[in-house]
Amino acid sequence: MKKLRMLTFLLTIVLTAGVFCGCKTSNETETSKEPDYSNDEFWVSKPETAEYEADTFFILPTVNLKNTTPGNETLVSEEDNIRFVKTLAMESQIMANLTNIYSPYYRQATMGCYLDSDGIVDYEVSGSEEMKEYMDLAYSDIREAWIYYIENCNEKRPVVLFGYSQGAEMILKLLAEFGDDSEYSDMIVASYVIGMPVTEDYLKANPKLKMAEGEDDTGVIISFNAYDERANLAGQKEYSINPLNWTTDGAVAAKSTNKGYVVTDTDGNITEEIPCYCGAYIDTETGKLIVTDIEGQDELYNSSGLFAAGDYHLYDLMFFHRNLEENIEKRINKKI
Repeated sequence: MKKLRMLTFLLTIVLTAGVFCGCKTSNETETSKEPDYSNDEFWVSKPETAEYEADTFFILPTVNLKNTTPGNETLVSEEDNIRFVKTLAMESQIMANLTNIYSPYYRQATMGCYLDSDGIVDYEVSGSEEMKEYMDLAYSDIREAWIYYIENCNEKRPVVLFGYSQGAEMILKLLAEFGDDSEYSDMIVASYVIGMPVTEDYLKANPKLKMAEGEDDTGVIISFNAYDERANLAGQKEYSINPLNWTTDGAVAAKSTNKGYVVTDTDGNITEEIPCYCGAYIDTETGKLIVTDIEGQDELYNSSGLFAAGDYHLYDLMFFHRNLEENIEKRINKKI
């Protein structure tokens, strides 16, 4: 059960991220610091020189899973932001050898903005009227960081938009505002919206945005959320693509097509890699991605306690790491 031990190890790191520092939360009285993105202090990653022909604008997920009171994180000190740095180190390896990575600190909505009355993540909670002010504040920072990046850092290079979890929600907000503006959209390779559903309502509200239909189309949204076959798949239909065969129909991708599940530590070092880890298919009725053939699946089932049974949210990137890495390179090469 070495695989399971490594997954549990990573999950423990994420769930106990607060122990990295004596972090203040939105429940404390410290005044929130408004980011000034002309100051490098407010970038988790901002290369001094461009090493690659393309960039990634990377929006981080919720980095403190322990703050269950609705609100916003404060960015009051460098110590408080160690969790951002470690989370980026873990997750950015997918594109680290392909692109220049620009990732802003931002006043994230807290984990409490995503929890239902039972303390379980419900993706609709953050879209409620009660949470609007917190989500709007988080997005206002991302908006400012994006504009600063385009005007001062991009230098006409193609850019991948990449967001996971709350980061994916911020990408969707960014696309809703700028995705139809040729000044911005022409340079976007593709938008990876992982761990946050793209719904029928969203696409109806933004009809000029397009979902990916294959492995190398550009200017599109790539999205999926990993679920178990036994999960409750009720709710609004999602629009997904299978990261193993890059189709949107119900074709089953065998685990042999999985090029590598990858675990990284908080310094970005790969600690374990397993090819052929799991298979997957799209449930055509709900649009959700269903993972199959996972060794130790019963023990992983709802292992975090934060997500409904069968929701593998915390593993979305790990399960398909090498397939995502290869796909980003393919789409960049098509754009260049």
